[in-house]
Amino acid sequence: MNQNISVSSFIYHGLEIINQNRQNFDTNWTTVNQRRWSANYGTSPHICQCLWKLVTEKDPLPRGGSFYHLLWTLLFLKTYMTELVMSGMIGVDEQTYRKWLWIILPRIGNLKERIVSCYIIVLLFTCH
Repeated sequence: MNQNISVSSFIYHGLEIINQNRQNFDTNWTTVNQRRWSANYGTSPHICQCLWKLVTEKDPLPRGGSFYHLLWTLLFLKTYMTELVMSGMIGVDEQTYRKWLWIILPRIGNLKERIVSCYIIVLLFTCH
């Protein structure tokens, strides 16, 4: 699985999932679009790109795994919609949605110590 997914790909496909206008998305990345993105995914497309690299760097996803599945998981974490609503919104059956959610979700959780530790170290060195 290719880990090098561009920020533009996250923007385009993230807007697609939440049914937002993708025309000229690369030149029309407005404050409104940024707020919509953050309201649905809880983070920026750049952070999504970094998170994707982290969740796939040591252990590739099973066959068929995609950065779309990370977006689905972040959308779930931010909005906490039911499985039935989420699967309908993204256009897959409940079983497919559930499969990928429970593959990606533990990978994000397993990053907790690593990311929090890095954050604390950065704070220690930048707050003096």
